[in-house]
Amino acid sequence: MKFPSRKQVLVDHKVQWTLVRRVCMYWLSCVAVVKLMPVFLSMLTMGLAVEVSTTTQYVLSMLIPVAIFLPLIAYDVMRISNQFVGPLYRLRRNMRELTAGETIAPIQFRPDDFWHDFADEFNALVREVQSLRDNNTSTVTCEEDESAESLVAATV
Repeated sequence: MKFPSRKQVLVDHKVQWTLVRRVCMYWLSCVAVVKLMPVFLSMLTMGLAVEVSTTTQYVLSMLIPVAIFLPLIAYDVMRISNQFVGPLYRLRRNMRELTAGETIAPIQFRPDDFWHDFADEFNALVREVQSLRDNNTSTVTCEEDESAESLVAATV
């Protein structure tokens, strides 16, 4: 089965933005440590007055890679998180439909998605629930038919 590509970058805003913020925080922390560690080490050896201009240069030189790479990293995290948020979103939506009594078609995830085994297990659960519903409906129908026959027999 051919799946259309996802049109939404953000499927579950809360989860995906939490991941983006966390990755950005780690990346900024690493860049800051790498850029500022030499400054602090030289401040210990050469004194504070000499290093103020050097610190400013280091901070400014750090802003260019941050401005270039941080949006790319954030976008990549959102795209990769689609591969696990998208399947969970579909599972949640189908669970709501199943709970509402709707008939659910078997779900399949895109080839690059994570958690294909969840789809298989969910499909087995849906088959079982729908089978139980069908059995329950046929049992209720048989009981209603018997009740109607006994009513007719009693009135005759």
